[in-house]
This record gives sequence, C-alpha cells and structure tokens, in this order.
Amino acid sequence: MMSISGAVRTARIGGGRILLATVGLAALCAHAVAQDAARRGEVPQADLRRQTDGSAALLSPALSLPPYRPASAGAVPDEPADGDSLFPFEVDADQTTAPAMPQRAATTRRGRSDARAARTEAPDAAVPAEPAIVPAQGRTQRIDALDEELNRRVEPGNARLDAIETGTVAREQNPYAPLGLRLGTFDATVTLDQGILWSSNIDKKNAGGEAFVSQSELRLRAVSDWSSHSAQVEAVGIFQKSVSGGDYERTELGIDGSLAYDLGRETTVTATASYRMAPEAASSPIVLPATDSKPLNHEMSASLGVERSFGRARLGLTGAVEREIYSDFEGLCCGTVSQEDRNFTLSTIALRGGYEVSPAFTPFIEAEIGRRSYDLQQDTSGYRRSADRFALTGGTEIDLGEKVQGEVSVGWLRESFDDDRLVPVSALLLDGTLSWSPMRGTTVRVTGGTSVEGSTTAADSGSVLYTSRVELLRESRPNLTLGLLGGISFRDYVNSSDTETTLSAEVNATWWMNRFAGVNGRIRHERLDSTRPNRDYDESSIYLGLKLQR
Repeated sequence: MMSISGAVRTARIGGGRILLATVGLAALCAHAVAQDAARRGEVPQADLRRQTDGSAALLSPALSLPPYRPASAGAVPDEPADGDSLFPFEVDADQTTAPAMPQRAATTRRGRSDARAARTEAPDAAVPAEPAIVPAQGRTQRIDALDEELNRRVEPGNARLDAIETGTVAREQNPYAPLGLRLGTFDATVTLDQGILWSSNIDKKNAGGEAFVSQSELRLRAVSDWSSHSAQVEAVGIFQKSVSGGDYERTELGIDGSLAYDLGRETTVTATASYRMAPEAASSPIVLPATDSKPLNHEMSASLGVERSFGRARLGLTGAVEREIYSDFEGLCCGTVSQEDRNFTLSTIALRGGYEVSPAFTPFIEAEIGRRSYDLQQDTSGYRRSADRFALTGGTEIDLGEKVQGEVSVGWLRESFDDDRLVPVSALLLDGTLSWSPMRGTTVRVTGGTSVEGSTTAADSGSVLYTSRVELLRESRPNLTLGLLGGISFRDYVNSSDTETTLSAEVNATWWMNRFAGVNGRIRHERLDSTRPNRDYDESSIYLGLKLQR
C-alpha cells in the first residue's frame, strides 16, 4: 500500500504535468493567433478578451503583432490620407460572427478563359467592371500578389507576322543580266562569243567563193560608279580563220572611252578617245593591186569639249583630232606597195549655240572649221591634197525620257584643196543618233553620218559617203532577245556621176540558258551595186555560236 507521502508526491507530479500541458496548449494557441494576425492583420484586443478557451488571457500587450507591411515598396501608400485606412474597411468590435467572404475575381488561367468566353457570348451587353471585393466583417482583406496582373494572359491584338526568311522577295527585272566584275571604281562585264560562220562570198568580191570560218569575239565594257562624274570604256577583239573553203584570216581590234566631268552645276567637260584596227573593206573606193592579204587600216580619234549653260541658253566649244594610217602590203604583181600618200590628220574646232525651248527639245546651230593635212605634201601623182574644211549645221537635241533620246542635224560641208586642179568637195551633211522605245522591252535605234573619202587617182577629188542604219531589238522573254537590222550606204564620187549603193539586212536571236551561257545566231545578206565595173557583189552568211558572259 502506497504511503501518504507517496500519494502526495504522485499528486504533485501529476499536477505539474497538467500545468505543463496547459502552458504548452496556451503557447500553441498564441502561435496560431500570431500566424493569423500576420496573415490577416492586427486583431483588436477586445476580440481576444471574448475567447472562452482562456488562451487569450495568456497574451500580453507586448506579444501583439505589428501591422501588415508589404515586402515590395509601393504596393500600398506609405502614409494614408486623413480619414482613410490602409484597408478598405474597419473592424466592428461588437460583431462576433463574420459574414462569408465573397468569391474573388478569377485570377487563374481557366477562370480568365471562362470570363472571356462569357463576354464573347454577349457582345451587346456592357462589359461589367471588375467585381468589387466586399470586405468581410471582422477580418482583413487579402491583397493579391504584386505580379498577379503580369500573370494574366494578354488579349491577342496584333496579327502574327511571317518570318523574315519567308517574306516576299522583289522579283529581279533582268534575271539573265551578267553579274559583272569590280575593277577599282568600275563595274565591268566580259562577253565571249565563239561560233562557226558560213559565207557564200567570204572575200566580198565580184566573184568570191564560199567558206566556213571559225569566229571568236571578245568584248569588255566598264562603267564608272562615281557620285558626280561618269566614265565608260568599251573594247572588242574579233578573230576569224577559215576551216574549209578559201584561205581567209581577219583580225579586228577596237577600243573607245568617254569621260564627263562636272565643273559645277552649269559647266561640263567631256573627253573621248578611240582606236580601231581592221583590214581595209572590200567596198573601199580605192582600187588596190592584187594581194594575198588585205592591208590594215588604223583609225584614231580624240576630242575635248566644254559646255556652259546660261539659263536656258547653252554654249559649247569642242576640239577634235582624227588620224588615219594605211599600212603597206605585198602585191602579187609589184612587190611592196606603200600607202603613205593616203595617211592624213584631220583637226577641227566646233562652236555650238543652243536654246532650250522645252526640256524635250533644244535646237542648236553649229559652225566647224578645220584642216585635213596629208603626211606627204604631194602624193605619188603630184597633187597637193591637203585641204581646209568648213561646215555649218543646224539641228535639235531630243530628250523625252525613256521614250526618245538623241539628236539630229542637217547642214552643208565644203573642203577646198591646196591644189587648184582638184575640184572642192561640197556636199550635204547629215548626222544623227536617235533611240526610241515604243513599248517596254522594245528598242529602235537609228544612226546616220556623213564622211569625206580621199583618193589617190590623179585629178580625182574623192567621194562622199552617206551611211544609215536601223536596229530593232525585242526582248520577247527574259532569256530571249530578237533583233532585226537594216542598213544602207550611198557613195557619191565628186568628179564623176558614178555612184554606189550598199544594202544589208540581218535577223538575229540570243537565247540564254542561264545567267552565264547562251546560244546566239544570225542570218545576214549584203549587196553592193556600183556603176563602176567589177565592183558589184552579193554575200549571204549564217552564224551559230555559244556566248559566255560574266
């Protein structure tokens, strides 16, 4: 049997355990109240005194939680205005039961989607504002997280754009044009044409024979890429060699260059230079002795001019020099034949005055004086063929944009020889170059000129040659170009009534397989009719070749 002291001891131990349990329960209640206060805000002390579990009596004023402060600055005003509270309601101390809190506005993805669907189904109804949150009696209002607005899905307002790689690409105007090469500040293009030529009269003689000829043609064109000035260079080389039929070989070289330099807005300086080497044409007015090969003819020219505008009036001064050299050749009858008496230099100065009546037409008058000087003071026949030159022309410059461009002129030309036994050359002067584009992809080009030809025949003053050429180009497809060419020339001998007429016609086509290679061909016919004996001839030719460009 337990003693009284043991019972007392047991009672003390049991009472201590009950006291410890009571203290622990009070601490847990205080901790829960602190968490609720931290979450909902400070709770008035009057509510704590109304608790019946006795846990509130254990809370001292020192354990009251501080008022709610957001973690992010700017979530609520730092200092509320007079009469305002940090929260949109005041706690009623006399009310012990809090009414049910209203449901918050949907902030989840699904809730927002349902809200948008509801608005879509009733488009005519006014869209209500966000439902106001009715504060609960006896508790603080919950504040949403600061980034809640950022989490909401943005309404689709902008149309989706395609990727840059799949965007619309501008169509190239000429997909078969050469890419070209960059040479310093010039853009250059190179073209090589290799083919076979058949001719019914390869020598263009009164009784010539047919032959198959291998033809190689190389062309170079360079255009400057400058901001204010411009320059252009063109070069060509043609080599022909017979592969069957008669023995035939021909080489032709040529180069031309031009420069336009602006000295201010009203003054422009222009310069040109050219060189050409080719065998003398069979239609030359000079009858040469029989020879195995045709002698070469070298032509060189250069000019320098300046043009000044005074309002609509224009004034230009141009100086030009032309040089022709005829090489010696081996004749079948008489050995080496010299042609030094045919070499000459022509120097001229031209003064032009014009007036721009409209941007499209600028009429002008041009006066030219010059001197044709032969290398030999007297030719092999004893005639002094050097002569003074004078010309007066009038015409107009035409500029209708892309439709029509060029100039035409007509005048009178006279050359008086130093030898009075020679009749002066006096003739109508016709010159012009005109480009016309009646429709897109079609170009018509017309050229014409007048030149004076010398002579080595005794008492013969020479002849005047008029030339004209019309060329039609049609781009039927981006890779197919068709051409039609017609030419006429008329030679008038000064000391006689003899004349010569040359007619030519040509049809050509070029088909490009790609940007770098194409096939071209042409059919040509030429005929010369002369009142002089043994000079008439007919010649037909067909050419087919491969053209490469870069």
